[in-house]
Amino acid sequence: MAVRRYFIFFLLRVAEESFSLDPALALPVQSILNFTLDHIAFIETQMKTVETHIQTELHQHPAIRQLLTIPGIGLICAAGIGAEIGDTRRFLHGKKWDKRKKRFRPRTLRDAEDAVAKLAGLWWPTNSSGNFEAEERRLARTGNRYLRYYLILAADQMRKRIADYSAFYSRKYHQAAKHHHQRALVLTAHKSVGLFVGLLHRNEAYRPQEAP
Repeated sequence: MAVRRYFIFFLLRVAEESFSLDPALALPVQSILNFTLDHIAFIETQMKTVETHIQTELHQHPAIRQLLTIPGIGLICAAGIGAEIGDTRRFLHGKKWDKRKKRFRPRTLRDAEDAVAKLAGLWWPTNSSGNFEAEERRLARTGNRYLRYYLILAADQMRKRIADYSAFYSRKYHQAAKHHHQRALVLTAHKSVGLFVGLLHRNEAYRPQEAP
């Protein structure tokens, strides 16, 4: 329904800003618009069917359902993030070398967060050659692009609804030298990984931070 309303609004704007239509073209153009509206209605029906299937599946994955308690996170986004991350215990297998203590130690939830962020490609590889290092670096092109998409989509909604994420986004936006919105949004997505991994691992609902 939302797609159809946007399409009609767009058509009205085009009609207001366009020249008058030749009467001979009125019927063909109307037919094309009717077919387009029918196609949009079909897509919307399919979307509702898919959402119903997802809701049914989520009953078998209570940890993923907890992501829906985060402000701004909808059904598709929660299901996408939960499905792509999967069982958080897989990021805790094995031991990690501790450079400071010079020994291996068990992996922690923070290590799992770092692994998920790297899996999503939320980092900027160094672009250098010899003594030259580029001032502008592109986001890593490796990793799970679906997870990256869902995390960035979620971050964009969370920054609008959660004060902590809004403040973080604003701070990173003003710190960026170029591509302010894109860089701040990716960094906000990176920050959100800790929340998603924590809720999935502990199977608990989102709890807003208490005001100091």
